[in-house]
Amino acid sequence: MNENQSNLRTKPRRKVILYACLCAAFALLVYFVSRPKGPTYQGKTAEEWFEAAASDVYRFSVKPQNRAVEAFKQFGDSGAEFLYS
Repeated sequence: MNENQSNLRTKPRRKVILYACLCAAFALLVYFVSRPKGPTYQGKTAEEWFEAAASDVYRFSVKPQNRAVEAFKQFGDSGAEFLYS
């Protein structure tokens, strides 16, 4: 086998490897961008719990607000960080 035939076989392999690496990098980017920011509890972020508690106060509702308080207790220090920010 001469050198030209060898190069013809390695070029498609390099393209496949490059394509696979690009796909993996894109998948990681999508994963990190789509992750919720901050702590979550029962599928809601700290921001969502805070907004729910604020709207419940506005409507004079007590029961859902208690769920938000429980969520922030479960968040612990990371929930406190959200409140301070």
